Order: sequence, then C-alpha cells, then structure tokens
Amino acid sequence: MERCVNTEEEEDAFGTLYIQLPSVFSGGEINVYSGDEKEDINEFNLGGTGDNNLSCQFMCHYADCEYEMAKIKSGSRVLLRYSLHYFGCGEMPTTNMLKDIEPLTRSLKLLPQNKKMIILPTDDEWSEDTSVKYTAQTLLGEGINALDECDRVNAEIVKAAGKGWKLLIVNANMKRTETSYGYEATWSHVDQEYTIIEVFDEEGNDVTESMAWLDIAEFDCVSKRDRKTGNVQLDNEDGMLLATKGDNYTYFEGCSNNWGVAHSESHESTGYDSDSDGYGYGRYHYDSDVSRTTTHQYKDTFLLAYDTAAEVDLMCLGGVKGVSAVASKIVVTQDCSLLDRLLSVVESDNESKFDISSCQQLLEMVTELTTRRRDALSRSNIDKVNKILLGLATSFEPSKELFATILTAGDKFGHQNLSVSVLQLLSDTTRLRQHEISSFLCRANFILELNKRPGNQFNYVENSIRDLSTHASTSSNQRVSTIRDSILEMIERHGWAVVEDVVKAALAQLHRVRPRIDQVVIRGSLIRKIQGLQECLPGSLQQHVVDFTSDFVTSMGSDINKASDHLSGKATNVSKFSILMSIYSLFEHGTESSQRDFGRIVCKSGALFSALLKLFSSKNQSILLDVFNKSLVQNSVTYKYCWSRDEWDNEGNVPPSIHIRKMLERVPVLASKVDGVGRLALHYAVASSRASFDSVVDILEANPEAASVSDPMSGLFPFQLAASNDNIGASFRLLCADPNLVLSGIQVDETDEAKKRKRTE
Repeated sequence: MERCVNTEEEEDAFGTLYIQLPSVFSGGEINVYSGDEKEDINEFNLGGTGDNNLSCQFMCHYADCEYEMAKIKSGSRVLLRYSLHYFGCGEMPTTNMLKDIEPLTRSLKLLPQNKKMIILPTDDEWSEDTSVKYTAQTLLGEGINALDECDRVNAEIVKAAGKGWKLLIVNANMKRTETSYGYEATWSHVDQEYTIIEVFDEEGNDVTESMAWLDIAEFDCVSKRDRKTGNVQLDNEDGMLLATKGDNYTYFEGCSNNWGVAHSESHESTGYDSDSDGYGYGRYHYDSDVSRTTTHQYKDTFLLAYDTAAEVDLMCLGGVKGVSAVASKIVVTQDCSLLDRLLSVVESDNESKFDISSCQQLLEMVTELTTRRRDALSRSNIDKVNKILLGLATSFEPSKELFATILTAGDKFGHQNLSVSVLQLLSDTTRLRQHEISSFLCRANFILELNKRPGNQFNYVENSIRDLSTHASTSSNQRVSTIRDSILEMIERHGWAVVEDVVKAALAQLHRVRPRIDQVVIRGSLIRKIQGLQECLPGSLQQHVVDFTSDFVTSMGSDINKASDHLSGKATNVSKFSILMSIYSLFEHGTESSQRDFGRIVCKSGALFSALLKLFSSKNQSILLDVFNKSLVQNSVTYKYCWSRDEWDNEGNVPPSIHIRKMLERVPVLASKVDGVGRLALHYAVASSRASFDSVVDILEANPEAASVSDPMSGLFPFQLAASNDNIGASFRLLCADPNLVLSGIQVDETDEAKKRKRTE
C-alpha cells in the first residue's frame, strides 16, 4: 500500500487502531509519518519479524497522519482495524498538536545532563478531605490512569516531548519557615525544606524506595520561560519546577500557586516581655533580640519526569550520597560502561565524589575483573583506577581497608602507574584536618607498606610524621585503644627501628590531648610494652614517660569521681592492674611536682582515698610507702564535704590528717619503714612546708624513735628540718620528744669559750 491518509467517514474519528492477531508471516511493516518530511517516520513491524509473531501486537496513529504498509513477503496474518472516536468537549486531537509541544521538546534537549528533570504541579482542585490530591491508595495499581483530565494531558505532553524520559507521580511535603527580626520586621529570612513522601510510576507501582535519590529534586526554584519562544530559559539559577498556574508567579506566591493551601500553620515569638502588651514595649530590647517565626506545612502531588540517559548525572547531584547509590548499582550489575559514565561525572563535578565505601568497592571490582596481565597494563584500566582514587572526597581519609585495597590494586596495575594519584591523595592536607591520631597511624602504615613495594617512586614517611604533628585532632574523644593496637601492629610488622619516629610523634600528640584517665592508663600500658622490647634502648622514651605521669595526675584531678571508679574497679574499660602500674610509673619516673599533686588530689575525696587504700595489698608495700612518703604526708584534707560525715569531729570538721591516720591504721609499719634512700616518713613530712602540724604529730606518735633519727639527705634532725620550713610548732613538738637533741644543735669548743670569757673579764 502506497503512502496515504485514511479518509474516515465519521466526523468525530480522530485516529486509527490496528490489532495484529497471532500470525506467522514476514514483511507487512507499517510506516507512519508524523511530519511533512519523509524522515519523520515511525516504523512498526507488528510481530512480522523476530520471536513475537505468535503474540498480539497493536499500533495506532492520528487520522490525519500519512502512512504506508509494506506487502507481506510470506505467510498470512489477520489484522483488525478500528476507528478511534473523540467525544470530548475540546478541540479534536490531530497531528498539529505535536507542533504545540515542540518548544518544550527543544528545551528538554537543550538542558544540561545534570538538569534533565522537570517537575509539574498538579491541578489545585481536589477534595479537602486529603492533604494531597492523589493519595497512595488512589495511585497504587493505577498510576497515570488515576489522574484527572487536566493532569493526564500534562503527563502525556511530557511523555511526548521527552522521548526516553521516565514519568513519575510524586507526593511531597514542604516546610516553609519565615523568620522576621525587629519590632517592625526590619528584615526577614525564609527557609524551605522539602521531603518526598511517596513515588509511583506510570503503572502504579510504589517505587519510593528505589527512587530515594529523588531528594535532589529542586522544588524551591522555578524554571522561567521565554514568553515569545516558549523555551525554558537555561539559567544556572533556575530550578526544575515548571510554574503552570498563573503568569504572575513570584517567590512568595509560588508556595500557594504550586503547593496549594498550607494544611498547618504555627507561630513562635522570642524577645517579648511577658508583662507587656505583647509587642515588647514593656522593656527595651535590641531589634536582633526580637524575632517572629511562622511555619507553614504544605503537601501536594507533582508530576516528575527525567531523562533516563541522564540518570547517573542526576543521581550525582545528591553529592556523596548520590554517587554512592550509583556505585552500588555498578558493583551489583558489574556494568563497566556505567562506571565510565560515573567516573566522567565525578571527574568534572567538584560536589560529586566518592565516599570510602564506594571508592573501595569500585577498586575491588576493577581489580577483580582484570584477570590477565595484559589487561592490567592496559591504559584504560589504569586510568579507571587512577580516576577512582582521585575521586575520593576530600572530607574522607582512607580507612585501613581502603589502603589495603589500594596496595592490592598497585600490585596488579603497577605502583609506578598509580604513583601520581596516590601522591595526590597523600598530599591533600584538606582531608587530614581534625582526624584522629589513629587515622594518621593508618596512613603511616600504608606508606611503610608502600615503601616495600617494587616500583614505588617516593618516600612519604617524614611528611606523614609532620602531618600527624600538625593536623591530628587533639579532641579528648580519641580512641586510644585503637591507637595502641595500631602502634603495636606496626611495630610487629615493620620493627621498632622503622616506626620509632612515627610512634614518638603519636605519643607526643597524645600528650597534647586533654587527658581522660582511661585513655592515659591505656597509653601507659603501651609505653611499658614498648619499653619491654629488646630493640628499644633504655631511656629512649624517657620524656614520653614523664609526660604520661603528668597526664595521669591531671586526668585524675579533672574528674575525681571517675578516678574513684577506676581505682575501685567499677570502670570496666581499664583494669585495676593497669591503674596500679600507672602509679608505679608515677613514683618511678614522675617529677616531684606530679607526685605531690597526686597526693593533693587524693586528699580531696574520701572515696578516692579509700579506693587507693584498697588498691594496694601486702605485696605492694614498697609502692605504698612511696605514695605515703612522697604524696600523702605533704598534703592535708581541707574540704570536708568530700568525706563521709562519719569522719567529721564534734565540731563538724574533718581532721586535716585523717588520711595519715587511716593509712597508719591500715599499715602501721609505714611510719617506721625506711625507703630506698634511707629516709623515714617523718623526714618527708618535716621537709615539706605543706605538711600540717597534725600530720607530723600522727607520724611521730606512730614511731617516736624517728624524732632522734637524722635525715640522710640533709644530715639534720627532724626538729631542725621542721624549723627550717617555718613549722615552729612541729619543731618544738619534736624537740620535746627528745630534748637531748639540743646538744646536737651547736658544737662548742670549751677551750675557745674559756678564752673568750677571760678576755671579756
């Protein structure tokens, strides 16, 4: 049949429908011309070729379209022809209507890839019984068939204008908050927040979950149209929403025009006097102190269409989250062409980057798919790996697992081929700022592993140490147990000599962190383990040990209650043994100032003192003696409310030496036991200007003979030491304990004295 136009007898016939019943044949194609040019052609074979010849086929066209039908080459078929009649009240549909959508078609084609999405509000008129025009119950299973005439026309127009575009029906919510400042609303600020409630496709399937990435849809800004040409103005400021209801659209009117009427409204005011007339005139306020906030909630149904060929670009508008969704899809489908498209978007868009998981998954996929050595050395695969590495967002520092994946990729594709991207990854200090110390150790371990690989062209260890010292966070939320495990693993893997500088830098950075007692105790256990290594030279960590002891005391003072829990064993994250070993380190390596501060803190709390007393057993008397001599005897109890009322005296006070008494009641031998330098507790007490008179007396009563024992460090007797520290009361009390000591005070030469008296006479 040659090219022709159907001549319908009925005036209301606007189209022709063909139904091909199951038949075995070939040929018989129908070509429909939708324009004046022969090139505007649509071809339908109606099952004449392929495997569909035993199924029903159909096609239809406008009555005024030209068409031609080819001859059947073989077999036979039954083709049913029907006339389509229009009973509407509007204009008869014809092919001329297709020309009306040409401006929209042109506009859609001109949109950039990451803007190929349009949103149309549905008609305003619907029952007030529902907050949205089309509910989920209405759309489920019906899709576009549930739309009224006006909305269905818009849907069909979009489908006709955008070939390859996907149409969805979206119920969305908008929260619009307007805040005005000053008594006369001098200035104001508007925030609009959008959330998608549910999404349905044309067939009425609920696709909300799979279309979660549609949160990138721009409901807040309207695409403008050129009134002369009808084309959408391609301004970067324009959004995806097409304002179809009224020509007088403004920013504020857009809410009511395109979202209908708000279904809820709330008000909040601040800065007004409660005793005024409601307008704040009762008392003066600055304008910035006065604000009025009005919140409206809107819900509506929209038609949303997007180009499926631009789906990757659109999803990536969601930033890291959107890119992650595309990457997950690629990993599941193993679609390398989709990966190339994603890498192109990530490379060109600064906002669309990989997170750690996406970067790792894609690297693993490319590495696993490349099985042959020849493929591994192909430039296309190497470029993919480099682009994936460079696509990691600067807000993410690679994890231990990602670094391991990079090493595996380098082993397969050649570390020299990835050196530029790896160097850029390591050189970008933006991603390093305020990361925990454990992240820097992870990076250092990666660099040390990389140095062992053949083909590696740089050594970045010194830079990693500098970065750790410069950029590592000093937050008290450091996971010190993770840091400890990382350091011990590095030492085991690479040896102490290789990692010594890295470890010292990490310990120095930990010293800058505001200490928590559990973190400091874990750090102390790490230092002791390192000191036990044969490779670790004695004294190489001396400064770090001193820093640790100082931080241990500081951490106890910053939270005495938590310190009590740790010393009593109530806290489970560190052991009592670790606490005990930390105290050992304090008195073995700590400064005298830290040791005295330790005693001052213990005296502040009866609970802390009791926990400390219970911590020591009969086997720990040597360290207990140091605690008593170097920390407790120099300090007094000054704050009674941190001690039990049972310890108060009749006047409601706590004896300043109650800690001395309790310690001697528990271990009396402390007053008479000589320490490693030959000193007694009394010597330490009178040698300190901070020891109270009561403490000296209690120690003396526990060991009266100590008053007659000279101090091996100074050669002075206790009463002399007390006098030298202006403790006159203690000096007199000690002298009364052994008056004969007066004779030892001044050595007199009797011969010289007689000569002096004779000259005087």
